[in-house]
Amino acid sequence: MKFSLSFFFSTFAMVTSLTAQIDSDFLKRKALESDVAVIGRVFERESFWSANKKMIFTSNKIEVLGTMKGEALGIIEIITYGGEVDDRFQIWSHERTLDSGDTGYFFLKEDRTHFAKPQSYYLLNGDDSFIPLPQKTTFASTDEESALTDKVVEFGFDNIQILPANKFSFDLLIRTNEAGVGLEFGYGEVLARYSDLVFGTYVDSTGRLEVEKETVISSPNYILFTEDFTSDIFRTLISGGCNSTGSLLTTGIPLSTVFQKLLSITIEIQDITAIGTISLDEFQMEGNIYYFDPNTGNCLPFDVIIYPNPIETGLVCNISAFSSDLDLDYPDRTAAGTDNILTITGMNFGNSPGAVEFQNADVPGGALAATHIVDFMPNSGGSWTDTQIKVKVPSWPISAGSGVFQVRTSGNMVCPSPAQLEICYAATTFRNTTTNEVRKIYLADYPDNGDGQFVFRLDAGLDNNMNARRAIEMAICDWHALTEINWTIGEVYAGPSPSVDNVNHIFLAPAGVFATNPGANMRTIFGGERVIICNDISNIPPIFRNHTTDIDIAVRADLTQMTPPVSGGWNFNSMAPPGANQLDFYSIIQHELGHAHLLTHALDNSKKMYPTSLPGTSMRTISNKDGMGGNYILDVSHADLNPVCPVAVGRSANCGAVSVRDLNVPQILEIFPNPFTDEITLNFALARGSQVKIELFNILGDVLMSKDMGDLNSGKHSLSVLLNSGLPSGIYVLTVSVAGLSRGYKLVKI
Repeated sequence: MKFSLSFFFSTFAMVTSLTAQIDSDFLKRKALESDVAVIGRVFERESFWSANKKMIFTSNKIEVLGTMKGEALGIIEIITYGGEVDDRFQIWSHERTLDSGDTGYFFLKEDRTHFAKPQSYYLLNGDDSFIPLPQKTTFASTDEESALTDKVVEFGFDNIQILPANKFSFDLLIRTNEAGVGLEFGYGEVLARYSDLVFGTYVDSTGRLEVEKETVISSPNYILFTEDFTSDIFRTLISGGCNSTGSLLTTGIPLSTVFQKLLSITIEIQDITAIGTISLDEFQMEGNIYYFDPNTGNCLPFDVIIYPNPIETGLVCNISAFSSDLDLDYPDRTAAGTDNILTITGMNFGNSPGAVEFQNADVPGGALAATHIVDFMPNSGGSWTDTQIKVKVPSWPISAGSGVFQVRTSGNMVCPSPAQLEICYAATTFRNTTTNEVRKIYLADYPDNGDGQFVFRLDAGLDNNMNARRAIEMAICDWHALTEINWTIGEVYAGPSPSVDNVNHIFLAPAGVFATNPGANMRTIFGGERVIICNDISNIPPIFRNHTTDIDIAVRADLTQMTPPVSGGWNFNSMAPPGANQLDFYSIIQHELGHAHLLTHALDNSKKMYPTSLPGTSMRTISNKDGMGGNYILDVSHADLNPVCPVAVGRSANCGAVSVRDLNVPQILEIFPNPFTDEITLNFALARGSQVKIELFNILGDVLMSKDMGDLNSGKHSLSVLLNSGLPSGIYVLTVSVAGLSRGYKLVKI
């Protein structure tokens, strides 16, 4: 059977593959940690209340396509934390959610908690418990008859691309269409005719051809032999359980209903600048093809092969440029989970939407986070054409992070971005479990008493720990300095947690709260409700506004149960660094308060929202870009910008429950005029003599001015500062640092 492939390349178009490669050692390690490990696909999701109607879970029905560990067959149920029921929602930080159609490796634990349903599984260790498989090309059917038609074998192609150093490569994939039949690949010859003008002659003998067998296949002990059949044809012999006469040799290559990579083929290009078209004129499985059936012990001839339809005239895509509407002066910067549009221009994207895949901010170095088809819909501000893609960068089910992203076309072609994209911040969104509608979340002053003030209520254990309470107050003050959101500490709370009870609660958590993510040390659980009158009828399908009414932060009480354990416990003292085996409470509660501001993770390890923290380290500063995210949440939540929904966050000039006298910061700070033109005046008082420094930032966090004001005595001060007269109109942040402790203030240039 023959198959023609023709690929067009623009001259000098050289791209690098960034397709996520699944490391076999990683898969083995995760499988060992799991009770059950399967390859499967999510086909149905439904959220439900816990028995006491305090928590929301989601049941994910999984079609099992293959089993790596355990005996899970057919359909299994995986319970994930959070979801939406009766217009109420709940979301957990550091917890993986699933989407309809998600296909990949699931690493599971048997459900032993009291939170969810019996006879079900939950995901192992939070974020890296599901490793997605790339979308595969749709394959055509065949009318040919065979004794093994019910076990028909399909071949496909992936990673068709140009690599640096003038190489052309593609992968050959294989699968059977029926699970559990024990069919194994026995013997076959792959022949491909190539252009000697482009690739040169005798590519095998001249070292221009590289063919590698895939080691992920569970029985890799098969023979691979490659030679030039003639001057423009190379042949690769693949011998598993059979030989060319159908005689049994050894165990074959087990096939599954999930595509497995059989071969990786790379041919060096002789001169890519000489010609714009590269053609593999002929591809075929030649000679006898045998499959080994271990149930009968026979090698069976078989010639029913299905080839991938859409790749018959496959075009390699190319990204020439990209830009974001977050700030036109910085096209390489954008935000995730917001309305900001990323515009990608290039060629050969196809006219049917595929996916744009971003770095996974929840798991540094983990699998790429793919967009959903909803992100390209015109009513969401998106589009997909052959030369341009407009897309909203996602923060659900996992958050997009900074780095090189890639476009994956509907024909499964992959092309990476020519440069890195910076995700300045990511705001939390989620999707309805049944309709996949995008749901935006806004902070709400609940109850709506008009005071613009959030109240956190501590449990007795944290309230009685003066160092812990102090660290929480200071972290609140840090965020308030950048966002003006007014959090306070209320009275002691002894109610149930976690729960949807409309109380913001910070508590020492029981073990069950961390059962699905034993490596976490704190988790933020926030819930709320959909406000029907806030339905944004300008979009079809409607984009519902959901308001938070309940934000809980769970603090791990027993660190010896972590994975790996932390022997030194918590360092609650915000005035001293942590010990070598201690976790820094002040640093981590700042991070969790970032989640309370509806921010998700960031990939830059210098940012407060980086997802991991290590014993013996502290990071007690909040970057201005995280502050940008907090201000975005504040602005979109504020009643002035959301008049349809009056339930929104208010602003306050106070710093939560902390008296400014308790901290070494300026007292009675006045900045005027604001808005300003060129010059501002700062009036303030210092409780004691200190070194003072001021810095001016734009909304992207870039330092525009830095001025050391020297050592100032205690008492009142009035300083006039001339700012850059060339600054464009807009919003800026002025930080005033006293003895190294900074506070930020928003300025407007007119």
